[in-house]
Amino acid sequence: AGVSMFIMLGGYPPFDADSTRGVFSRIAAEEVPFDATVWDSVPKNAKDMIRRLLNKDHKKRPSASQALRDPFMIPTRASVEGRGKNRANMEES
Repeated sequence: AGVSMFIMLGGYPPFDADSTRGVFSRIAAEEVPFDATVWDSVPKNAKDMIRRLLNKDHKKRPSASQALRDPFMIPTRASVEGRGKNRANMEES
Protein backbone atom coordinates (compact mmCIF):
# COMPACT_ATOMS: atom_id res chain seq x y z
CA ALA A 1 0.00 0.00 0.00
CA GLY A 2 2.83 2.40 0.86
CA VAL A 3 4.64 1.94 -2.44
CA SER A 4 1.38 2.34 -4.39
CA MET A 5 0.51 5.52 -2.50
CA PHE A 6 4.05 6.86 -3.02
CA ILE A 7 3.78 6.25 -6.77
CA MET A 8 0.27 7.75 -7.02
CA LEU A 9 1.26 10.94 -5.20
CA GLY A 10 4.86 11.26 -6.39
CA GLY A 11 4.74 9.78 -9.86
CA TYR A 12 7.77 7.51 -9.44
CA PRO A 13 8.73 4.51 -7.25
CA PRO A 14 10.34 5.21 -3.86
CA PHE A 15 13.36 2.98 -4.47
CA ASP A 16 14.95 2.32 -7.83
CA ALA A 17 18.02 0.37 -8.92
CA ASP A 18 19.34 -1.63 -11.85
CA SER A 19 18.36 -4.96 -10.30
CA THR A 20 15.88 -6.45 -7.86
CA ARG A 21 18.74 -7.09 -5.46
CA GLY A 22 19.69 -3.41 -5.71
CA VAL A 23 16.13 -2.31 -4.95
CA PHE A 24 16.02 -4.55 -1.86
CA SER A 25 19.40 -3.22 -0.72
CA ARG A 26 18.13 0.35 -0.98
CA ILE A 27 14.91 -0.51 0.85
CA ALA A 28 16.88 -2.02 3.73
CA ALA A 29 19.45 0.78 3.97
CA GLU A 30 17.62 4.01 3.14
CA GLU A 31 14.82 6.14 4.50
CA VAL A 32 11.90 6.99 2.24
CA PRO A 33 13.23 9.59 -0.22
CA PHE A 34 10.93 12.58 -0.67
CA ASP A 35 12.48 14.72 -3.43
CA ALA A 36 11.62 18.35 -2.64
CA THR A 37 10.84 19.28 -6.25
CA VAL A 38 7.99 16.75 -6.29
CA TRP A 39 6.97 16.42 -2.67
CA ASP A 40 6.87 20.04 -1.45
CA SER A 41 3.34 20.33 -2.84
CA VAL A 42 2.13 17.12 -1.17
CA PRO A 43 0.49 17.54 2.27
CA LYS A 44 2.63 16.62 5.28
CA ASN A 45 0.00 14.19 6.57
CA ALA A 46 0.20 12.27 3.26
CA LYS A 47 3.98 11.95 3.58
CA ASP A 48 3.58 10.91 7.23
CA MET A 49 1.14 8.18 6.21
CA ILE A 50 3.52 6.92 3.51
CA ARG A 51 6.33 6.77 6.10
CA ARG A 52 4.11 4.70 8.41
CA LEU A 53 3.05 2.39 5.57
CA LEU A 54 6.69 1.87 4.50
CA ASN A 55 8.04 1.28 8.02
CA LYS A 56 10.86 -1.26 7.81
CA ASP A 57 9.43 -3.03 10.88
CA HIS A 58 6.30 -4.73 9.53
CA LYS A 59 4.90 -4.98 13.08
CA LYS A 60 4.79 -1.18 13.26
CA ARG A 61 2.99 -0.70 9.93
CA PRO A 62 -0.71 0.11 10.18
CA SER A 63 -3.27 -2.50 9.23
CA ALA A 64 -5.66 -1.71 6.38
CA SER A 65 -8.30 -0.73 8.92
CA GLN A 66 -5.87 1.55 10.77
CA ALA A 67 -4.68 3.10 7.49
CA LEU A 68 -8.26 3.98 6.55
CA ARG A 69 -8.57 5.88 9.85
CA ASP A 70 -5.34 7.82 9.23
CA PRO A 71 -5.82 11.62 9.32
CA PHE A 72 -4.85 11.82 5.64
CA MET A 73 -7.72 9.50 4.70
CA ILE A 74 -10.38 11.30 6.74
CA PRO A 75 -12.05 14.02 4.66
CA THR A 76 -11.83 17.53 6.03
CA ARG A 77 -14.85 19.78 6.12
CA ALA A 78 -13.39 21.89 3.30
CA SER A 79 -12.85 18.88 1.03
CA VAL A 80 -16.37 17.58 1.66
CA GLU A 81 -17.89 21.00 0.97
CA GLY A 82 -15.78 21.29 -2.19
CA ARG A 83 -17.07 17.94 -3.44
CA GLY A 84 -20.63 19.16 -3.00
CA LYS A 85 -19.90 22.27 -5.04
CA ASN A 86 -18.30 20.23 -7.81
CA ARG A 87 -21.28 17.90 -7.91
CA ALA A 88 -23.71 20.82 -8.06
CA ASN A 89 -21.73 22.41 -10.90
CA MET A 90 -21.81 19.15 -12.84
CA GLU A 91 -25.57 18.82 -12.39
CA GLU A 92 -26.13 22.37 -13.68
CA SER A 93 -24.20 21.64 -16.90
